[in-house]
Amino acid sequence: MFMTSGSFIAYSFSLKKLIQQRQSETIGMEKQLLGELLYPLLEKLQPQLANKITGMLLEMDKSELLLLLKSPEELAVRVDEACSFGFNLFCCSCFENLK
Repeated sequence: MFMTSGSFIAYSFSLKKLIQQRQSETIGMEKQLLGELLYPLLEKLQPQLANKITGMLLEMDKSELLLLLKSPEELAVRVDEACSFGFNLFCCSCFENLK
């Protein structure tokens, strides 16, 4: 049985949409896992800001996140950067809540 041109296009579109959905789910699951691995480390460095810093770091490229998980020194540098740069510029209210 052969597909007509129209049904083939509809099938291709559905298949492409399904693949994109699965890729999106995979990326989401990777970010979730990386966040779950990062959070306990960040909680030791900045307990009150661990949640916010985790979210900020998850915006980074996956390869950079993996490096942070392997290098406590690099993670500490990134946390310091987030506290001094990111929160001061974008999230000043975060510090006000800690006072």
